[in-house]
Amino acid sequence: MIKKILLFFIIFYNFLIADIKLMAVRYKKTGNGFSYNIMIPRLESDVQNMNEINSSFQKIAKFEIDNIIKEGKEMKKLGIDSEAETLITFKSIKNNFNILSISMEKYISTGGAHGITTSSTFNFCQKTGQQLAFTDIFIPEAKIYFENEILKIINEDLEKNEEDPEKIFYFENPDISLDNAVIYFENDSIVFKYPHYILAPYSSGMPTFRFNKKDWQLLILPGGCPPSTFSVYELNFQVRNVTGCTLIAIVANQYSNVFEHLKLYSS
Repeated sequence: MIKKILLFFIIFYNFLIADIKLMAVRYKKTGNGFSYNIMIPRLESDVQNMNEINSSFQKIAKFEIDNIIKEGKEMKKLGIDSEAETLITFKSIKNNFNILSISMEKYISTGGAHGITTSSTFNFCQKTGQQLAFTDIFIPEAKIYFENEILKIINEDLEKNEEDPEKIFYFENPDISLDNAVIYFENDSIVFKYPHYILAPYSSGMPTFRFNKKDWQLLILPGGCPPSTFSVYELNFQVRNVTGCTLIAIVANQYSNVFEHLKLYSS
């Protein structure tokens, strides 16, 4: 009987999930002293009007186009032979949290020793279409927790031998504030990625820190659109492997995360 109830709720839940549709819009041109190849996301949802976020993506593209044309003209005036170049790409990052994570990378070159790459991320609840900030997902104490964990990793790395191939050369006393990082979800982990020069020199790249959900699932806000504590597979595993149990407190929270609370008590 328990299995039948679970199967019904799981099928019902999956039927009601309104996935966001992700498409691409491209702007590409080569002109006098400049070139750009910009690909931005376009989102559609059955339950959320995405016009505002799509408009913000279009504004990003327009700003970058205007900026690189201006840079190209300035370089020509200065007699610089190389052209100003902008390249923007994005990708959707697969994860198990019912969250659409989009990573956007921008490369810009204006005739210096090397170009500069920056990264932006955007996270959306697949169920509602809502764009998610860190504070929409986690309790306030989570920020301090992750910052402390990142600091531990950095301190451990600082103790490594300089010849260690896995060593990253961080600055001393770097600013580890999550306000400096972009955030996305990948597989079963949350990922924090810092820009060049915040934690380490350019040669060290953009430091990235991953934390599996098993280490932070208790920091999730109740309700809203948090990552699920249990995947459907894990939920089935629990029911199939616990005998003599009573399933109680099946509370559907606007059909999110299969159940808001799932408790198994031994009878």
